[in-house]
Amino acid sequence: MSEDSEMQVAWRVLGYDTFSGESYDIGEGPSRDAAEALARAYLDRLEAEQPSGTSGGQGDGGLQDRVYILTPDGQRERYLRPVEVWRVQGNGPARGGRRMGFDQELFKRALDFAASVHGDQRVPGSGFPYVVHVTKVAMEVVASTEGAPSADRDLAVACALLHDTVEDCQPGVRADVRRRLLVEFGRAVADGVEALSKDPRLPKADAMVDSLRRLRAQPAAVRLVKLADRITNLEPPPADWTAEKRRSYCNEASLILSELAGCSPALEERLRRKIEAYARYCL
Repeated sequence: MSEDSEMQVAWRVLGYDTFSGESYDIGEGPSRDAAEALARAYLDRLEAEQPSGTSGGQGDGGLQDRVYILTPDGQRERYLRPVEVWRVQGNGPARGGRRMGFDQELFKRALDFAASVHGDQRVPGSGFPYVVHVTKVAMEVVASTEGAPSADRDLAVACALLHDTVEDCQPGVRADVRRRLLVEFGRAVADGVEALSKDPRLPKADAMVDSLRRLRAQPAAVRLVKLADRITNLEPPPADWTAEKRRSYCNEASLILSELAGCSPALEERLRRKIEAYARYCL
């Protein structure tokens, strides 16, 4: 056996202290799965050791430290547990329970990324810059997850801001956008955005069904973004839409509500009211 064939490919796990700005080694594994298991165990231990009554800094899930995975080819990816939460004691809507982190720096990075991808794209009907749409979707997510015990606010907000970056980019740069999402925001966000993106190779009706199927396999924090997206889109339709297209869009909203039920009672109720109000455009 050659020396090269005996070499182990290492996936390194690194820590970053958001207060001191110092990085440190946590360990390494022979595969991505092993590295992610190591990263998750480390964050779980940090959370367990965090003093009662504290909420950490702006780090991972409210912890002071963030964790990154360094791939064998040198790419650094932030690791986020499927549900990043921290324990909150005292007053507030999450008293005695668990509440989600809200990383302002992550919000800014995601918004900047979305703006760079969408460029001069405009919102159909209003003509506003497209980042107005994704910011409205993020607003719905922020409002609906305040104090919620079962949603990862960082994951949800990042996916809200980034949800159309893959679907709406030019085909020639789609692979690069996917790579950048993974490197800059981690696998959980990249997978969430992918599930929120319709497959352009499929007929329109099939593409929505396929996306909803993939979304059902995602955490609630990702699924609720689709509700927030459709809530934001159920505004007065563009003037050139036919009555048939308006009815189809409204029916599609009902399908989304049905297929993704259970991820956010607040957004489900808000979408239900939006569908009822939109019916006047379908006469």
